[in-house]
Amino acid sequence: MYLPKDLQQYLHIKIPITQAMGIQVTRLDAQGLGISAPLALNINDKYTAFGGSLAAIMTVTGWGLTHALIQQAGATANTLVYQTQITYLNPVTQDIYAWCQLPDKAIVDLFLDHFFQRGKARWELQVQVLTVENTVAVQLTGGYVALKTN
Repeated sequence: MYLPKDLQQYLHIKIPITQAMGIQVTRLDAQGLGISAPLALNINDKYTAFGGSLAAIMTVTGWGLTHALIQQAGATANTLVYQTQITYLNPVTQDIYAWCQLPDKAIVDLFLDHFFQRGKARWELQVQVLTVENTVAVQLTGGYVALKTN
């Protein structure tokens, strides 16, 4: 089983900026992936979360879910992001928590079938950051691809 601490260690080694941003893998389970980061390390001049930090954290969250799914399936892959669309709806004034829900089982099964049969698979994932009031602050739609390695 691929654990949150395994993913966090991988991120900090392979994507060093994640350590500088204070990224922590707080949840990785059958529902999805949650990643947090302190506002203090990702703040802007308005004392809210910097848009670039939010984009990076959310991109890494979708990437991390894709990477973890392949790892849990017993394979290795080059995981890449090929597109993102981000909508900033409300300022983030607290520590950042990004959540990426694992898609429905049919979508996951199709993704894994393509990966194992064709050596590559792609999908779109939704990542959200919520406000203190529990409303959506930022929404990311990201396209991710996994390319099978030996």
